[in-house]
Amino acid sequence: HIVSSLLTEKEALFVANSMPARDMDLYAAPVAEHPLRVALNRGASGIDGIISTAAGFSAGLGRATTLLIGDISFLHDLNALSLLGNAENPLIAIVLNNHGGGIFSFLPIASETDRLDECFATPQNFSVESAAHTFGLDYARPATNSDFSTLYADALERSTSLIIEITSNRQKNLQLHRSLKAQLDPMFETTDCFSNR
Repeated sequence: HIVSSLLTEKEALFVANSMPARDMDLYAAPVAEHPLRVALNRGASGIDGIISTAAGFSAGLGRATTLLIGDISFLHDLNALSLLGNAENPLIAIVLNNHGGGIFSFLPIASETDRLDECFATPQNFSVESAAHTFGLDYARPATNSDFSTLYADALERSTSLIIEITSNRQKNLQLHRSLKAQLDPMFETTDCFSNR
């Protein structure tokens, strides 16, 4: 929600598949004050080459771009970070790190906890910070929403590439989504645009 509310018409947004796409669909600012350029990949697996595609999207538009990406998608295209250091059009990559495959916690397989991590969730303990430094990129991990808002607004203003890591716990993330859904469901039940006519 914060990302969509702080972007201006001067920037663009690239959204990775999996949880980032679903979260933007559900929680983005409902109405933009100005048109935003937004893109995402579609495909069988959908998580390959996301950083490369976002860098190409940014270059094609000729404007700074924010990439909203999960940790596994980030790892799948890690070598593409080399494109960001000298980019004429900077990329701010926001890595949503739930330590692997958080989307599977939302599926029926999640009830089989012994099989979830082994076969689906792809847990990882990779250092996003080390990856950023390896490619000579600035890195930050804000502790609060307020810290993130300040950091992100400043990064947009400076117009330089930056890796921002947001860490979360898969189980707490699932509980938060369920809580938000419980709060939002009654609103949609009473909204005319969703009623059966």
